[in-house]
Amino acid sequence: MFSVEDALFRMRELYKHEDGPAKELYKHYGMALRRLLDNQTIMIFDEYDDVKDEIWNETLKIKDEMEK
Repeated sequence: MFSVEDALFRMRELYKHEDGPAKELYKHYGMALRRLLDNQTIMIFDEYDDVKDEIWNETLKIKDEMEK
């Protein structure tokens, strides 16, 4: 089982070790995970596959907010 907690850990690791343009995506994705967790839209032990669309939509929202 791959949980939201696992995804958050993975994003942190990828962000720390990335030097290229993907670093910005990892940052936005991690921010989306954190925001959804803080708002209790998703829970830390949710199955990742069940909430990945919500996370991606929130990632795109954050990306748009940062570009303004």
